[in-house]
Amino acid sequence: MQESNLRLREHESREIPLLQLAIINIITPDFVFLNNTPIFGNMEVKQYINEVWKPIRGWENLYEVSNMGRVRSVDRIITYSNGGVRLYKGKIRKLFEDNDGYPIVVLSHNNRLKTLKVHKIEMDAFVPNPDNLPCVNHKDENKHNNYIHVNDDGTIDLEKSNLEWCTHKYNTNYGTCIERGRMKHRNNKTVSKPILMLSKHRIPLKLFPSEAEASRITGISRAVINNYINGKTKKLPGGFIWVRKKGA
Repeated sequence: MQESNLRLREHESREIPLLQLAIINIITPDFVFLNNTPIFGNMEVKQYINEVWKPIRGWENLYEVSNMGRVRSVDRIITYSNGGVRLYKGKIRKLFEDNDGYPIVVLSHNNRLKTLKVHKIEMDAFVPNPDNLPCVNHKDENKHNNYIHVNDDGTIDLEKSNLEWCTHKYNTNYGTCIERGRMKHRNNKTVSKPILMLSKHRIPLKLFPSEAEASRITGISRAVINNYINGKTKKLPGGFIWVRKKGA
């Protein structure tokens, strides 16, 4: 492996405005190290040391996923109706980020298009799930670190791996997940914007800390209040005028 391919680079991303899928960013092919092992691979590198590939369930003979979180198409020969034959060389697939920051990949075959989370298809390929657990947890809480440690004999060392099968409860309570959720809630400017209730003659009657609180106290549907404030309806919710407080 050339030294240029072993250079740790800062993660970058750019918007993909024309892609009509649940995708917001393309992941720049870079990588970090875990126990001296490269985790995110440069797409020009065909194979890393200790990298193992396995078929993706439901896409056998078409795509494979590696224990380092990379995805590739496989070599395949296509025979056409006129007798012509063409070899399609496999290649490393570009990874994207979904709205939650998880690496995903778009696979296609015979007009079938599917967007899949990389950590899920990787675990399906490498680690048995006898208890049918629904979630995959990142032990270091780094959504891009999809490393699974494969021993020389092909067995999986879960202690050295960053992924693990788990329940919804375990996943949502793991590490700093709860605190990060609280911070995201606080930083979401649409969550707690104060709103003012006025009479039909625009006399201020009461200030509420949020639409949810206004709905709870007045019994008027939050959706109805929100639609009026956003100009989607002219009908006065509960017979009152509702506006967001200036500067909120």
